[in-house]
Amino acid sequence: MRSLMRMVNTVFTLALLAQPGCAVGEPSERFQPVKVRDAWSRPAAIGTTGVAYVTLENTDTADVHLTRVVSTVAARAELHESMEHEGMTHMEARPDVLVAYGATVAMRPGALHVMLVDLKRALAAGDTVPLSLQFSDRRAVRALAIVRAN
Repeated sequence: MRSLMRMVNTVFTLALLAQPGCAVGEPSERFQPVKVRDAWSRPAAIGTTGVAYVTLENTDTADVHLTRVVSTVAARAELHESMEHEGMTHMEARPDVLVAYGATVAMRPGALHVMLVDLKRALAAGDTVPLSLQFSDRRAVRALAIVRAN
């Protein structure tokens, strides 16, 4: 019985790690110097632009930059920031996002976010969006963003 439970546990762990994200909206069980929490997205139609938000916490001993995000649900993913200038709101692409040592960066509507350009499928409430967040130290962290109704 004990060996059966160990086998089931191993299969479950391997299946979880084989998924596009290691956990829904949370970091993996393995140590990650940058933890990803609160990953979420909004509903969007196929072929349109979607959005994803994550919270990044740097628990490593040095600053790191989020340099790229990849998702299988979109033709490309881009880092963007919304801001207001002289009473006008506009959005700019960001080459990277600094996550300083010991700091937390929270992406949110009207601020930092990930644009999911040319969605390959519709995103409906309850769906998940796989994200691979790639950092300047060549590490990548996978997460699943939960699609939430507005």
